[in-house]
Amino acid sequence: MLARPNRNPDQDTGRFEERMPDMRDPHIIYSMWKGYLKGGSKVEDPAVVRFMDGYMDREHMEVLHTSGHACVETLKKLMDMTDPEIIIPMHTEDADAFNRVPLFKDYKDRIRMIDDGELFGIETGEAYR
Repeated sequence: MLARPNRNPDQDTGRFEERMPDMRDPHIIYSMWKGYLKGGSKVEDPAVVRFMDGYMDREHMEVLHTSGHACVETLKKLMDMTDPEIIIPMHTEDADAFNRVPLFKDYKDRIRMIDDGELFGIETGEAYR
């Protein structure tokens, strides 16, 4: 499951927090800064702590930090090294630009756009609401 904590001040929980208790043995890949986690630092984020509550153990969580800042050449190198089936642009103001980058032409048919709030099934490769 790819998700982020709810930041809507008008809601106590978001869609993912509501769904996680119903999931069978969810596994979370946590890619944000560790300082947001409980006990991580003086700036721990209550929304992140609430979202991760009950899942911050080795069985349910893997920490793979991503900075979100990479140049086109670095992204191309990563694609070449991993040969991904699906590429989902994130942390960008113009995700559609990925389809126009000449260096990414070999991967154009693998680039998928996912809208905010959409869920993405890793096993099915489909986005849904």
